[in-house]
Amino acid sequence: MESEPKRRGRLLLSCVLAGAILLARPAAAQITDTLPQDTARVDTAGSTARYLQGQRNAAVRVPLLPLLGVEGPRPAGTRLVFDRDSLDMMTAASVAEVLARVPGVYLWRGGWTGQPMPASYQGRGATAVEYELDGLPFVAVGPDSVGVDPSLLAPSLLERIEVERWPGLLRVHLFTRRHDRLAARSRIGAARGDVKLARYEAAIERRFASGLGFTIAGDYLDVPTRTGASGHYRNTQYFAQGGWFSPRGFGLQYQLFHMAPTRDAFQDALIGDTLSAGVHGSRTDMQLRASWSPGLGGPGPHADLLYGRTSWSDTTGFHQQVNQGGVTAGIRTARLSATGTALLRSRWTTLDLRGDAAWNPIPLLTARVEGRLQRHDGGRTTGIAGVQAGIAVPAGLHLTASGRVGHEVAAPAILTDPEQQVADLQILLGWERPWIGVQGGWSRTKSYLPHRFPLFLTVDSLRPAPGTDWLTVSGRLAPVQWLRVDGWFETPRGGTGPDGQPPEHLVGTATLQSKFLRAFPSGIFDLELQLGLEHWGAGTIGLDAGGVPIGLAPATFWRSHVQLALGDFVAYWSRENLSATARTYVPGFPIPGYANTFGVRWAFTN
Repeated sequence: MESEPKRRGRLLLSCVLAGAILLARPAAAQITDTLPQDTARVDTAGSTARYLQGQRNAAVRVPLLPLLGVEGPRPAGTRLVFDRDSLDMMTAASVAEVLARVPGVYLWRGGWTGQPMPASYQGRGATAVEYELDGLPFVAVGPDSVGVDPSLLAPSLLERIEVERWPGLLRVHLFTRRHDRLAARSRIGAARGDVKLARYEAAIERRFASGLGFTIAGDYLDVPTRTGASGHYRNTQYFAQGGWFSPRGFGLQYQLFHMAPTRDAFQDALIGDTLSAGVHGSRTDMQLRASWSPGLGGPGPHADLLYGRTSWSDTTGFHQQVNQGGVTAGIRTARLSATGTALLRSRWTTLDLRGDAAWNPIPLLTARVEGRLQRHDGGRTTGIAGVQAGIAVPAGLHLTASGRVGHEVAAPAILTDPEQQVADLQILLGWERPWIGVQGGWSRTKSYLPHRFPLFLTVDSLRPAPGTDWLTVSGRLAPVQWLRVDGWFETPRGGTGPDGQPPEHLVGTATLQSKFLRAFPSGIFDLELQLGLEHWGAGTIGLDAGGVPIGLAPATFWRSHVQLALGDFVAYWSRENLSATARTYVPGFPIPGYANTFGVRWAFTN
């Protein structure tokens, strides 16, 4: 008998597909045809007309509500952008795997797909990464109210991910699917893998000339337990959005982002000890937005009223809810942008004031400042100021400096968490040309008290991180059109570095890509062969319950990825841990050797 969660996943996919079929019929098809129904020419003519109209509609852009949280110019090297094409090419199973491409990020991988994968950055522990969803803070709730586990988030529901790089901090902006064409867009996908892994995804997006629009998207992932282990995982996620945006710049939008993760606790197969906590519940993020932007997201003023509600419920009867709301307003010109945000929250951080300004007086110079003032439960406060400034010259060279200073409460949900002083600095020097790009960076992070990752029960705590110098190098090389090599390297200077962050951390990828233009001059064919590696030296992951350091052994992991695209149809095959090494990202959590995932994805413009 098929399990209830699988039936729910298949039902969700069926509903989305049924909607896609209905959307494929344009309004013109409602006109009654007076010719005999058995005339084949009638259907052919109607199909051709619908196809041609769809092609015309695909070239017509419609205005959308502007993105929030990423306004204004940015100095070179301070922001990484993963658009829809980038996300499709890497076929990441979760947002965590996308963050693994960011220099300096170390994922605490609790195993293969479906297991926890929180991100650590420059020794700052569970609070090193901040997340925002469509302009509102993505608050950590439920079993882990300290940090967000990005392995629970499906990239198929997102259109764009932007990562701000600060010394000692990453800020990840998540933007849900956005369709800016008059023609409807739909998408389906399915994947299988080892231990009967199953993934289904589907989406429908439609915009109308009147300004109305809606999106419905779903993602279902089921990863059964491997032989000799425990930790069955399944997650049903869906995103629904409806809104209206007029040519005069007024807009309304309502959306729901829902996930229902079920992850069994992971136990050691030999001693039966529980190594990681299970997750059995559901999270819903609702957002209501009223927007005014007479420049339609371009130059000019803008203002938004925002309300969000985050709720978590689990099988034990525990329920948690956080409400937040406020206003954001600003102005954007060709050279200057300034934005201010004021949010009230029902718990933990009751007041959140933010300001951001960026200035690009001449093409060679870009400067940005930001400030944050927060009031937390228990009379605690956060006051942080950040500055970024960059110079770029025509030869492709750029120099950027960033700094953060002030005091902050890393985990407001923990009432005993104290205020900590922050004084971090970063300098980046890079050179960019069409066929080569290289960037070197030096960062200095102040001493800090990091928080452990609560889902990993064997790591009881992280030692206070001392002031640390970090050396980071990243680059890409494309000597010919069909070959590309890229990667990054980071290490703390003068020792093994803070807990949870291994030294000599290297991530690299070599890609062979060909469109076989002689055989397929239209460019519809695309073949990609990719080989990647990740390596690090010996370090310390943290302390056990007795205060004894837990060593992290040096390791090297290889992976491969093959992807074939025929227009909007994509087939792929990924394989992890090609050397079948017994080394781990977190001691006690093995990575299966030769773990396979293969799937297909197809997008339609109706």
